[in-house]
Amino acid sequence: MKSPFRGFGRPNTMPDLATRALDGVRVVEIANERTHYCGKVLAGLGADVLLVEPPGGAPTRGAEPLDEASVGFAYTNAGKRSITLDLDDPGDVRMFRRILQQTDILLTGDVLPILKNRGLTYGELCQENESLVMVSITPFGLTGPLAASDAPDLVCLAQGGLLYLGGYADGAPIAPPQEQALFAGGSFGSVAALIALLHAEATGEGQLADVSLQQCVTMALENSVQFWELEQHVRQRTGGAQKNAGTGLFTTADGYVYVLAAGIGGNRFWPNLVRWMREEGVDGVDALEGDRWGDRDFIASDEAIKTFSSIFSVYVASRSKNEIYERSQHYRVPCAPVNTTSDVLQNEQLRFRGFFTEIELAPGTVAEAPGAPYLLSRTPWTGGLRAPNPGEHTSAVLAELAAWEHQTAGIA
Repeated sequence: MKSPFRGFGRPNTMPDLATRALDGVRVVEIANERTHYCGKVLAGLGADVLLVEPPGGAPTRGAEPLDEASVGFAYTNAGKRSITLDLDDPGDVRMFRRILQQTDILLTGDVLPILKNRGLTYGELCQENESLVMVSITPFGLTGPLAASDAPDLVCLAQGGLLYLGGYADGAPIAPPQEQALFAGGSFGSVAALIALLHAEATGEGQLADVSLQQCVTMALENSVQFWELEQHVRQRTGGAQKNAGTGLFTTADGYVYVLAAGIGGNRFWPNLVRWMREEGVDGVDALEGDRWGDRDFIASDEAIKTFSSIFSVYVASRSKNEIYERSQHYRVPCAPVNTTSDVLQNEQLRFRGFFTEIELAPGTVAEAPGAPYLLSRTPWTGGLRAPNPGEHTSAVLAELAAWEHQTAGIA
């Protein structure tokens, strides 16, 4: 069911609004580190995202790294509009609920007790707007014994199990960088929002999309469950270690490559790797010949790992990672360079597809940032916009609301 509030006061900085996938969709986001990326995805697709910030601005505006402004905040809030409301003030809560009456999607990262204290649970809000989609992104979801518990990214990684798999075999768990649990929640939250929006458009009925960061993290455990189910094997931390001969990280003259020439597909790539080493004239290649290299138990043995490493490590140590990659492609051996951030920024494939966009960190200061990981031929994603100043659009949004309420009163 289309909201009659759609189309009021859309930012005139948005190019080609009529061709954007979510043109006309109104999203209200209660500013929170857990909602920012979800709101960014929807804004990039054309939704009018209203970022509701407390007086003085959202705490995330001060998140490091800082370059005149928070780089993370600038990236995850580009293209949104900002309004200032104190959701602990009853008067501002009433104003907020009036805005929600003409909103398609509400994004919140507040845990259950905060929602209840503010009178902003889905059960209360849907009585005033039956087509409202509410996306809640919290550490453990809104139900269960941990529904009232708040937690940072690191705790969500630990509770979801991913932290256990990161790091070195002989050391403590190491978290992946840059708050991956929050970004996973934002990604899944945006998918849930669009699914629920399609349902609301078709039926006029909104719904609650209850996203648990713990569950999002658990989705990233790859084949850990299958390893136990099929082989009764518990995956462990293997950072820096070679699981099999022909598999693992190897140091090159300018970085690292990751090779996967054994342990998959019945070791079908092993003959290719041996031919590569032989045609390159690598010393000791004869030791890699024989039927035993097709046996899974043998290639996982210390003897096989040490034998392969002593030969292959010497070969790659004097060559660049891109040279190793090109040779591996020629011989059809699975291998990839381990790209640094600089490598990624200069990557020919990413540049060709226009992946990177510029965002404004502060007036006169721009930086390159990732764009969308997809290309839509008819309703393109749009980046390159700036994050709003705190409360920058409060007056405009309240004027839009007043105009709509006057219009609907006249119709009535």
